[in-house]
Amino acid sequence: MRLIFLYMSYGSAKEGTCQPWDKECLSSNRFVQNGGLPTEGYFYMLKRMKEAKIVDDLIVFIESNRSPGKKDIQGIPVYVVPEIKYVEDFLQEGDVIFARGGFRSWFNFLTRMKIKGHWLLLYAANTGRSRWKFWDVVFDDIQGQHWADARQRFFFNFKKPINPSIFKPMRTQRDYDVCIGASHIHDKKSQWKCINALIDLQKQDELDGTPPRKYVMPGAIKRGVHTNHILKNVRESGIHVHTPGHVPRSKLNEYYNRSKLFVYLGNSGQNDRGPLEAMSVGCPILLGGTTRHSPVLYNNTIGCRIATDPNNPAVTAGNIRDMLDLHTEGLRIHNQIYFDNVSGIETIILPEMEELFGIIRENRKPNIDLLRLAFIGE
Repeated sequence: MRLIFLYMSYGSAKEGTCQPWDKECLSSNRFVQNGGLPTEGYFYMLKRMKEAKIVDDLIVFIESNRSPGKKDIQGIPVYVVPEIKYVEDFLQEGDVIFARGGFRSWFNFLTRMKIKGHWLLLYAANTGRSRWKFWDVVFDDIQGQHWADARQRFFFNFKKPINPSIFKPMRTQRDYDVCIGASHIHDKKSQWKCINALIDLQKQDELDGTPPRKYVMPGAIKRGVHTNHILKNVRESGIHVHTPGHVPRSKLNEYYNRSKLFVYLGNSGQNDRGPLEAMSVGCPILLGGTTRHSPVLYNNTIGCRIATDPNNPAVTAGNIRDMLDLHTEGLRIHNQIYFDNVSGIETIILPEMEELFGIIRENRKPNIDLLRLAFIGE
């Protein structure tokens, strides 16, 4: 059984307009560089699936007309194709197609693959493409359970993979009190809410003589109604916020390890990986809510708390202060062990993939009833 992983669409050619391309040409597309696909948790998981013989072979595709060609990454062939239709040149009967995101330019291609009888798997990654009717399996990392719908789509209780070769505990000083998110800085990620809370926390600290705290806010600063005021508010308040900009994942791991608390107050997107990465190395978490996050996080009631009122800076400042008071090395060890027990790639994700793909391997044509029986018992 061979797995075809559709990773990304970025600057693809318009359908039917691109010229022939040399698939043996070395690609320098930015997604195949060291800061892109090779560091992704998805890639680590897929590579381990091949090594563990859960799948026999694996090919990764990126749709982009920017430096099309091929690059081998850690023994895995990765093709950058200028148009998704070129994937058909590689397909064999029985190939399983796993799409991340489900980009609009893939719709016609995936429709044809459905007619040809390939298994179609999706992780929607907040694109909303799980609404497309042709999926056989949708990897759902929000509901915390297996379920199926009336359209004969099976929703698999998926744990988003975090790359353990990058995100791991370090023996270091915990010299930052708070890591404020770990992604692009914009309104939906709500770093601005945390900044407002930290400004209020400083006022509380000044009243009782608590020394100034230190914070780090990694990520490129984008535009937004609230985000536009972040740097001005930091400067005028005098709180100590290190803003390193966009950093590689290895540097993010360092910031998680140096921080006593990770705060993510956004409540949009789909299971932002920042909190998962932080918890995997032991850092305690404060979330703005539960609706857009995995139970992997908020079921850890010792190491993860939910902000009482994330829109209220004074209340959130109190939540942050309470969690900082709870920080111990023992709590960090608890978080590491907890995460490995519920979402570790070796301990949880690979065995679950082995069970799912074992059924797919035995049934070359999609059969959702077998998945319902195996995972739901109906």
